[in-house]
Amino acid sequence: MTTLQGADVDATTRHLLAMSIAEMDNLQKTKIADFLTQTAVAAAMENNACKVFECATDELDKALNEENVALLAALWERTHTEIIPTMQATLYPLKAFDASFDIRREILKAFRDRVLLRILSDVQFELRSLRSMICSVSFATADESVEFERFSEIADRILGINQEKEIEGEEMVKLKKIAKARLSVPHSTANPHQRLYVKKRAATIPCSRRMVRFSDNAVNNTIKENRTCSFK
Repeated sequence: MTTLQGADVDATTRHLLAMSIAEMDNLQKTKIADFLTQTAVAAAMENNACKVFECATDELDKALNEENVALLAALWERTHTEIIPTMQATLYPLKAFDASFDIRREILKAFRDRVLLRILSDVQFELRSLRSMICSVSFATADESVEFERFSEIADRILGINQEKEIEGEEMVKLKKIAKARLSVPHSTANPHQRLYVKKRAATIPCSRRMVRFSDNAVNNTIKENRTCSFK
């Protein structure tokens, strides 16, 4: 639990914990995996957010404003670069025991459902600075759940994606018009080296057959000369 809360765990401790898990029997490993996925991870992510924003659990929905966006960015950085790698290094025996166990995905899903869905639900301002966080969570936790659908809608709203698509569409139309106008202007023929994108067809020479005839006298003389040659 302390690792899920972001406690600093050195390499030696991580190794000892991993070895302890590896030596457990299958039933114990199953219980640990269930405890993490069903209870511990979600509770830890919510608790971490409440600590960062210094609020009670029932106040988390209203915790974010334009002045403290940096707190959410710091929480994400800590979760993404510290908590997840440490948990992966410690729990790899569970991954070897059960290939479907993915602690990274479980942490990100809990971060999505217990933190982002709550803290971003009523936000009415854009958060372009958190685009990387939202895209990473969305990509890693994509599923058929209602939570993911809600998160996608919230992400579109706070990132201004719909508005951005309209702007990008207008810019694309302008670029296409400019490109079309440039292609319609003929290149100068004054200097042949300035002609661009002009393909020259290779010149072909019709195939012809040429018959060469030798007279009988010429052939006979050649044979005689060859017979008179000798090597000394």
